[in-house]
Amino acid sequence: RIMELKYLYADIQEQVLTHIKACKETWGDEYENPLLQVEYTEELTGENLSLSGIVNGFYGLSWTLDDKEDHSNWGAFSYGNDAVRIKSTPRKLLNALMSLDDKFFMLHHYIGKVDYLDQADLVEYFKNTHYEHHLDSLGQGAVLSLMALRNCFSSEKEIRLLCDYDPTSCVWVRDNIIKPNDLPLCKVPVNWSQVLDEVVLNPGSSEANLKAVSIF
Repeated sequence: RIMELKYLYADIQEQVLTHIKACKETWGDEYENPLLQVEYTEELTGENLSLSGIVNGFYGLSWTLDDKEDHSNWGAFSYGNDAVRIKSTPRKLLNALMSLDDKFFMLHHYIGKVDYLDQADLVEYFKNTHYEHHLDSLGQGAVLSLMALRNCFSSEKEIRLLCDYDPTSCVWVRDNIIKPNDLPLCKVPVNWSQVLDEVVLNPGSSEANLKAVSIF
């Protein structure tokens, strides 16, 4: 994952992993988190039915399977600032996020590989599937709705780390996940000593940054 260096510093100091709200406004794709926008029809009453309440609490981070340090990726994800590329594994990320005090951890955190579809197929899938297809006791149906993107993004080879933030779901979430007011993000406690396999600074980074990054 490539991210701005200042945000990595801040997260490590706070011992959190900052997740961004999964929606079109923050992730820049009209088809992001589609169940926020899709409406279904309830068979018995004929009334419109929305699943937005189920997926509105998803926050996440985009990672990639691509192990190449492509110059265009540095430009796209650094926003012109000092940046860093961090490497980890799904197992390490989930272990570092896990708290023994969170009895419902498996209902709060997910990681998965994105599937890429033609735009027409993506639209038809969400319009024509029955709403119950996206509902199950483990929340996996709702999660999978965020793991489908258009083919135009396939070069990103994306892996998504998701957190379902609902402070009413259990005491641990309410007391431990930080949700800053008026910001589309949440800060999840993480043990950074378990996360990082590799840290690489962007090409041309300053000598001071090269020294500072050694603390990781």
